Amino acid sequence: MNWRIIILCGGVSLLASAVAEAQYWGPYYHSSTYAEGVQRGAADVIRSAGQYNVQTSEAAKNWTDVESRMYENRVKAAQSFVEMKNIQEAYRKSRMRPRPTTEQLLKMAKMEVAKPLSASELDPVTGKIAWPLELTADDYAPVRTRLETLFAERAALNGKINLNQYNAILAELDEMKSILQDRLKKRKVLPEDWTGANRFLKQLRQQLRYNR
Repeated sequence: MNWRIIILCGGVSLLASAVAEAQYWGPYYHSSTYAEGVQRGAADVIRSAGQYNVQTSEAAKNWTDVESRMYENRVKAAQSFVEMKNIQEAYRKSRMRPRPTTEQLLKMAKMEVAKPLSASELDPVTGKIAWPLELTADDYAPVRTRLETLFAERAALNGKINLNQYNAILAELDEMKSILQDRLKKRKVLPEDWTGANRFLKQLRQQLRYNR
C-alpha cells in the first residue's frame, strides 16, 4: 500500500515540475518539419543579405556625397585663390605707372610754377636752408656749403643784398642744378627725388626776387 502512495506522489511531483518549467520559459515554437526549418534558415540568410546590400548601398551613396562636397570645396578654394591673385595683380598694375623720361621731367619742370619757401625750408632770420634729401648727397657738398654761406649773409642784411651777391647765389644755384641734371642722366637719382630737388632750387631762385 505504501509503495503505491510513493509512486503516485512522485508522478504528481514530476507533473507539477513540468508545468512550472513550461510557465517559466513560455511556449517554445520550432519548425514542425525539417523542410520548414531549412526554408526558414534560407529566408533568414536572404533577408540578411538584402539588408547588407541596402546598408552597403547607402554607405556608398553617403561616401559619394562626401567626396562630391570635398571636390566642390577644393574647386571653390582654387577659384577663390585665383580670383584673389587676379585682384592683387590688377591692383599692382593699377599702382604701377611708367616712370617719366628725362625729357618729360625737364618739360614738366619748365611748366611748374615756383611757390615761396616756408620759414621751415628757408629761415628768414638765420638763412638756414632745409635741403631736400637728394641735395644732401656728397656730390653737392662744395656748392651746398657756398650757398649756405651766401644765404646766411643775405639773412643778416634782411635780404638787401647787392648785385654781386645776387649773381653769386644764382651762379651757385645753376651749378647745383647742373649736378642734379648729371645725376639724373647717370640714373643716380629717382625721378620723384629729382622733381622735388629741382623744384626746391627753383624756389630758392624765386626767393631772391621776393626780397630784392
